[in-house]
Amino acid sequence: FQIGVVSWGIDCTGRYPGAYARVAVFETWIRAQAALFPPPPPPPPPPSPSPPPPPLPPLSAVPSSGVLVVAGNDRFNSAPPLACVRASEASTLSTIDGEPIAIQCCAFVNGVESCRRSIDGTQAGCVGGVPPRASTYNDAQLACARAGLSLCTQSCADDGCTYNNYPVWTQRPCPLPPPPPPPSPLPP
Repeated sequence: FQIGVVSWGIDCTGRYPGAYARVAVFETWIRAQAALFPPPPPPPPPPSPSPPPPPLPPLSAVPSSGVLVVAGNDRFNSAPPLACVRASEASTLSTIDGEPIAIQCCAFVNGVESCRRSIDGTQAGCVGGVPPRASTYNDAQLACARAGLSLCTQSCADDGCTYNNYPVWTQRPCPLPPPPPPPSPLPP
């Protein structure tokens, strides 16, 4: 409990006079005044941590025939594919002829594929980096899923990120080989 309050004074050395108020005399009044102003409420508790993001959808399996890697500049999707990647290579193959395979993602709106090589339309938003880092099929699926997209079935030529100069992943299945011809009938 406080004993006194300096009303006025220069220092406490006693060289100069000072005026002091004896607090005990005003105790009843101080307590009455303090009751008029209750202490502020305690601060609210900190906010709860954000919930974890929803889990990513499961990655789709590589079709039994494999998936196509196509040229990034195949504007009309008419050039022969650069490679057919089998399931056994989906988690390891990331280059074709020494060039990194780039990631391009698509949104499907009303059944129409819309290319997204960049998430936000800038070089910084390019899904696979600039220049593209070598990515496996599994890497590409995961990168697209994180952006709420999926791999494209086509080349997204001229959609930025300099990916026209690189092979790109698709989710388009490799064509199945033609069935073998029927056996020749045996002579009677």
